[in-house]
Amino acid sequence: MKKRTTYLLKRLAAACLAFGVAFTGMPASSLYPITQVQAAETASESTLATASQAAKYGLADDIQDGAILHAWCWSFNTIKENMKDIAEAGFTTVQTSPANECKDTYSNMKLMGNDEINGTDGCWWWQYQPTDWKIGNYQLGSRDDFKAMCAEADKYGIKVIVDVIPNHTTPDLPKVSDNLYNAVGGKDNLYHANGFKKITQWGNRYECTTGEMGGLPDVNTENPDFQAYFLKYLNDLIACGADGFRYDTAKHIGVPSDPLDAKSTRNNFWPVVTGEESAKGVTLSDKNVFTYGEVLQGDNVPESEYAKYMRMTASSYGETLRGAVTGNSFDVDTISNWRHASPGRLVTWVESHDTYCNAGVSSRMTDEQLRLAWAVIAARKDGTPLFYSRPDGSNGASGNRWGNNVLGAKGNNEFKSTEVREVNLFRNAMAGKSEYLRNPGKDSQILQIDRGTEGTVIINLKEESVNINSDTKMKDGTYKDQVSGRTFTVSNGKISGTLDKRKVAVIYNKDQESVGISSTTGSNSFSTDTLDVKLSAKNVQNATYTTSEGASGSYTDGEVIAVGAKSQIGDTITVTVKGTGTKGEVTDSAEFKKTEKDPYLKYIDGSYDVYIKKPDGWGDKINCYAYVDEKTNNRKWPGIEMKYLGEGVYAYNLPDDFKTARVIFNDGASQYPAAQQAGLEFTKGQSMAYINGSWTKVEKQTDDIKITFSADTVSAKVGSEVKLTAQASGGSGNYTYKFIVSDNNGNWYKIRDYEKGNTSTWIPGVEGSKTLYVDVKDSAGAYQRAALPIEVKKVNEKLSVKLAASPSGTAKVGSEVKLTAQTSGGSGNYTYKFIVSDNNGNWYKIRDYAKSNTCTWRPGVVGSKTLYVDVKDSAGAYQRVELPIQVTKQAEKLSVKLTASPFGTAKVGSGVKLTAQATGGSGSYLYDFLVCSPDNNWYRLRDYEKTGTYLWVPKTVGNTMLYVDAVDSEGNYRRESLSILVTK
Repeated sequence: MKKRTTYLLKRLAAACLAFGVAFTGMPASSLYPITQVQAAETASESTLATASQAAKYGLADDIQDGAILHAWCWSFNTIKENMKDIAEAGFTTVQTSPANECKDTYSNMKLMGNDEINGTDGCWWWQYQPTDWKIGNYQLGSRDDFKAMCAEADKYGIKVIVDVIPNHTTPDLPKVSDNLYNAVGGKDNLYHANGFKKITQWGNRYECTTGEMGGLPDVNTENPDFQAYFLKYLNDLIACGADGFRYDTAKHIGVPSDPLDAKSTRNNFWPVVTGEESAKGVTLSDKNVFTYGEVLQGDNVPESEYAKYMRMTASSYGETLRGAVTGNSFDVDTISNWRHASPGRLVTWVESHDTYCNAGVSSRMTDEQLRLAWAVIAARKDGTPLFYSRPDGSNGASGNRWGNNVLGAKGNNEFKSTEVREVNLFRNAMAGKSEYLRNPGKDSQILQIDRGTEGTVIINLKEESVNINSDTKMKDGTYKDQVSGRTFTVSNGKISGTLDKRKVAVIYNKDQESVGISSTTGSNSFSTDTLDVKLSAKNVQNATYTTSEGASGSYTDGEVIAVGAKSQIGDTITVTVKGTGTKGEVTDSAEFKKTEKDPYLKYIDGSYDVYIKKPDGWGDKINCYAYVDEKTNNRKWPGIEMKYLGEGVYAYNLPDDFKTARVIFNDGASQYPAAQQAGLEFTKGQSMAYINGSWTKVEKQTDDIKITFSADTVSAKVGSEVKLTAQASGGSGNYTYKFIVSDNNGNWYKIRDYEKGNTSTWIPGVEGSKTLYVDVKDSAGAYQRAALPIEVKKVNEKLSVKLAASPSGTAKVGSEVKLTAQTSGGSGNYTYKFIVSDNNGNWYKIRDYAKSNTCTWRPGVVGSKTLYVDVKDSAGAYQRVELPIQVTKQAEKLSVKLTASPFGTAKVGSGVKLTAQATGGSGSYLYDFLVCSPDNNWYRLRDYEKTGTYLWVPKTVGNTMLYVDAVDSEGNYRRESLSILVTK
């Protein structure tokens, strides 16, 4: 998976055309059929700032190398407001709840209302019952809110994944959008023929992929009209800033080998939505988005086939991990096994929203247990860990799952706890490094996860601190535990130090200074026109690069440059990087050799419809069998012999009336695709080649196309939109357009890949002289390029300030309230002053101007208040913002009274009514009754429930102690007891 920021597309509304420049017959760049057009065109310039921000917060370049925060039921605006906290907590990615339109009949903003069966009092799961595939719903916010959230994510280098649900709609069919019904050809065409029959055998793939699940009608995901409609939804999400998708109930959508519904001809939903195929002329706009599916493990699930299209959830591993942490044993043999057929294609979690909200199997786990288990999946090399954000105010251990019970609100603060944050940052820093798991001293209550030779995470499940002296792969030296701050020593393959009880130690030197160079292909030799090279810079300033081809410049961690454009076959290109650390200059260099292109490529020039490079082991006579339907083919099997061109390349032109067809290559004994599989798709007007397992378009070049290329300004500003417009003529018509920008230092960045639209919006991220390019292809594959120079200037943003309080909304007398101001724009070097008003004309200064943007305030009087922050920048610009807050009295301390009837004595076998009454504390109470028998054995009479009464029937003679545990809605706890004498 390439770096997501490399492919981010921003399609914003553009301004009017200001001027135009015509280019005709411009010489195109060196282009070889099938090879990459410009290997350097791998990032839009605006995303360089995003990558830079990611490096600033220590985030991984790739989604798969970092951690995902599942901001479950947070609104788009809530996620936006907490983006800085998410970045500082080390999360590379945030996953939203479903953004689709949903039924809003019961729009009470509760996570779970009193009607837990039908959700008529409000419920989170209405998001998962789509009425239409358009962005925006009452629970999360509008399309504009989503777009603004994605823009905010870019500022911090964070990627966005959206939960999508193509498998079913709401069962309330009149609520489904008429637009959706009309787009798919009517209501009947929206659902499978089997779509209203309940699944009874979950291991039966026909039932599982076509039947009704949980009362939700099953969508005919193989209907091309539906696929095109759903693709437009995905493309709109991408255009607004989405970087990936999580497919809900993915195992209920068939893969190609699954049995077909009566209304379907092919199970091709996954090839379509991952960009391998089109539907009704619509194609996924970015094949490189991060995709994973809820493919829950069970009987007869074709995990290996799903792995061809997406990553999958490691549900069995999550179950194993929960059992391990609650059982206080992280035995390596248990923990190391991913329990999956495709261990390299996993998204992992300790708990998911389903295990917490639906089955509830993880809801009783404590926050401590979650942190300890999270350290395992976040520290390991494989799998992309997802952290489920529990509702704010929830307390699983006491049975309070829903906490404050507010849809759209931020979850609790566990996602930014010290241990979670530090192990996330460790994971980001260790991307690509090997792992080694061990139990020091063969003690299963201690798990050590070494990553490469640079760091380790050690988890202590014991109830006491432990001194260790364990084997390790780490280099000799002293290292800091980023959680406790203590020093660990590595010498002669042994690591020693002290582990805190029930804690995670994250041991590495976070501030290590380094620069580096690596090929994105994993090889330092290449036969393409150019090679992508990734540059790294850790904890250094002024990172720069130079190449032996004469290119040079500054760079940020994770930036990609291209080499080879100015070199000949056989040349070696040297890349050198430098940076300034605290101890002086650090440097690195690497060599890359340009080798001869594959000789067979010269024959694949687009003059034939289809080509094949003979696979190993095939005979010299190769046939092409082409068919349109069961009755129409080019000749009976094995088809028509193809023309041999040389270097193992064969070619064939399909009949002129075969506008769309499928082709199968064979030598009479072997064939591709295999027997009983559909042929490769072909559309007249293009050339396709089958080479080394890939069915690829052939690009042709001609000078017949003429282009007029213009921008709406000659002088752009950093961060401002520039509308690009291209108009092509000549060639074969039906043009597609690709937009690129060069910084004139040999660096190329893709603005937008090939699409039919001849306009695009570019947002420059760096000042300086640039050159804009448009590449145009026609329906025959002919190609032409035009260029346009442009100057980018820097612009100073207006000073902007936001003020937040924690807690927000209300506070209690005498309790701490943390104030945080966020400032952007202006001239930097801000100072902050904090003030409070009691709304009766009385003003009090909390703190005078200082550089720190945080402050603590302790309210002393009940009532309505207004908090203020005054901000000045280094140029004297001033801004004030305010924030209302309500101050209430401190709640009384929780207390509980326990009585028994009869009191004092009771008889064996006779009922004793226990009554508990709690007062003080906060909100509602839960009660747990226990007994300690005369022989000093403890028994739970009843787990936590709302009712404060219980009928106890004593069974044993003697002095007996009865107990009640009470907890309030904030998790405060109190125990009370009484003794009773039991007689015969």
